Amino acid sequence: MKRIYRPAKPRSLPRRQPMVSNTPGQRNDRFGWNTFIMTLSTAASAAAAVFTAWFAFNALEQIAEAKKQTIAAQEQVAISRAAQRPWISAEVSVRAALQPGYDNTYLLKLKTKLKNVGETPAQQVIAAFDFAIVNQSVLDDIGAPTSELQQKQPSTCTRNPPGPYFTGSTIFPDQQTEQEDVLFIPIREWEEKAKPHVYVYVVGCVVYYSAADQRDHTTNFSYHVFIKGKDDGGFPRNPTNIRVEQIGTATLGAAELFRAD
Repeated sequence: MKRIYRPAKPRSLPRRQPMVSNTPGQRNDRFGWNTFIMTLSTAASAAAAVFTAWFAFNALEQIAEAKKQTIAAQEQVAISRAAQRPWISAEVSVRAALQPGYDNTYLLKLKTKLKNVGETPAQQVIAAFDFAIVNQSVLDDIGAPTSELQQKQPSTCTRNPPGPYFTGSTIFPDQQTEQEDVLFIPIREWEEKAKPHVYVYVVGCVVYYSAADQRDHTTNFSYHVFIKGKDDGGFPRNPTNIRVEQIGTATLGAAELFRAD
């Protein structure tokens, strides 16, 4: 019997497997799309952060500029109102010699000129006064008891009319009015301060209403009352022999005692 030999089939080679990355986000990323998308996303996030920062900075600049414009507008309105409101000036002088008065006092009689140098009427105008008499030992660098006057002046800048039906007067633009007032200085205090001379000072305030800005305004003033022709201007222990022509007044150099708002 004849044997037939058949050639053996060649064994097939194992199929080559594609290379796969162990990173979950990169498996089967044959063409690198995932990497591209991640890079693009990162760039977009960075661009968004830059834009947000720029937008915030620009917004802050706009807010700051808006505040500047608002302040400038408010200042312009204030300047406009100030130009259209009343302004009262005050000038004080002595209208009579010092003479004994009620309750052992010397009468210091004053005349005050009030003028409206503004553009609109000053309404409910009221002027009030106070005084200080001292000896030379308490005078400061400007020749006045400034601290004492500063303490007394605020009480003259309040609306305290002399009667229930008195609301003050009205002064129109460029109009000047005069009023007379009397201060009662205790004779005992005068004699105690006469070492050897007495130095006399007057402080006061004018309160008036402005319809332009609908509020009260004030004019503060302070004066030195002195005897003309004397180096120190002080009064003697008995001032009744001093004629009114010999008595003068001068404004003090302290800015805080002579101002207007």
